[in-house]
Amino acid sequence: MNLASLLETWGDSNVLAMAGALVGFTFGLAAQRSRFCARAAVVECCEGQTGERFSVWWLAFGAALVGVQVLVFLGWLKPADARYIGAAGSISGAVLGGLLFGAGMILTRGCASRLLILSGNGNLRALLAGLVFAVTVQASIGGWLAPARQALASWWPIDGGAGRDLLQITGMGPTGGLVLALLALGTGIFFFFKTHQRRWSLALGAIVVGLSIALGWFLTQAIASQSFEAVQIQGLSFSSASAEMLMRVLSSATSPSLGFDAGLLPATFMGSLLGALVGGGGAHGFWRGVGWRLHGGRGHDGGFDFFAHSLADPDRHLAGCGLVLAHSPQHGLANLSFFPKHGLPRAHFALKKNAVNLKDCGVFSMAWQTATRKEHQANVSAQMFCAQLQA
Repeated sequence: MNLASLLETWGDSNVLAMAGALVGFTFGLAAQRSRFCARAAVVECCEGQTGERFSVWWLAFGAALVGVQVLVFLGWLKPADARYIGAAGSISGAVLGGLLFGAGMILTRGCASRLLILSGNGNLRALLAGLVFAVTVQASIGGWLAPARQALASWWPIDGGAGRDLLQITGMGPTGGLVLALLALGTGIFFFFKTHQRRWSLALGAIVVGLSIALGWFLTQAIASQSFEAVQIQGLSFSSASAEMLMRVLSSATSPSLGFDAGLLPATFMGSLLGALVGGGGAHGFWRGVGWRLHGGRGHDGGFDFFAHSLADPDRHLAGCGLVLAHSPQHGLANLSFFPKHGLPRAHFALKKNAVNLKDCGVFSMAWQTATRKEHQANVSAQMFCAQLQA
């Protein structure tokens, strides 16, 4: 059964949802097993180290570049048809959105994809932070944050088409893009095995993470070429997927029709869950971890206290607002694999913003002082109790 017959039998929306589920499950399982995390890679870079997490991220990045650029070289993917290059963009939105997203990612201890992976492992902190992220994304798309987003994006707009394609601007073309991708993959392999020696399973997980990016572009492009309806060509975009899932939960009557994003988010969660069950001590260990985190986890008196803290903390809103302002997919590898013009300044400013000692940051400084004060009070109380016993 070919793709055309699948579309005729099941319909475009259902086939897109199945494609999203396939990509999401593959990414979720591989990301959980390889401990893929963009935030951890950024932190290592800012500390001047190319450690274990950076090597995993760079290997996945190289694999994503090679996968996407091979598709472009073979003519199986047309970047001009994707909205990240074909539609109008904004340099100011990329810069400011990158700053907001970078700060939010560091302070929330994970980007959208990492929060979803951790949620599949039973982490309540990540689950609540992801919920706030989804609300902020929806508010930035069509809610009360939309006017501010549009105003900031209008400061430096750029036209769509060749003006947003770095390979076209530099004259390198598909061949040059493939050469750069192979160089990125080669350096990724070098750094990985320099850090991890011969951990082949970890390397395989990182490569599968990168190739899942290319798989998303390939499947949506293939469906768009066979469908008689307008199909958006996209990769892994957890920002739009989280906002769409939120609208489905709130109102089924006004929720959008099924598509790639509808299958992406729940399948990523299930892939991470399977990875936790297979490699994290089995079902008993997983649900024991869920129960522990439902009671607030470390540093909180209870689940309600942690929930209130998550909603009140503005750091959890930065990542969602920044992604929409930057007009970017999340996962970021899906965007950079195209070599878009606005992708580089967003990545640069995100790294620059996060080159900070987190203990000196206001939010973390207050939390650090509070924890130290409570520990001191507990020590004093214990000493007084022991003195009374001795008396």
